[in-house]
Amino acid sequence: MTVDLVERALQIAINIRQPKEKLMFHRD
Repeated sequence: MTVDLVERALQIAINIRQPKEKLMFHRD
């Protein structure tokens, strides 16, 4: 459960650093 929060925080940080990577970083 905690990993979910970490992954979300990582996605947010990456989204801020590289918004274009978010499209390829969509790992559902």
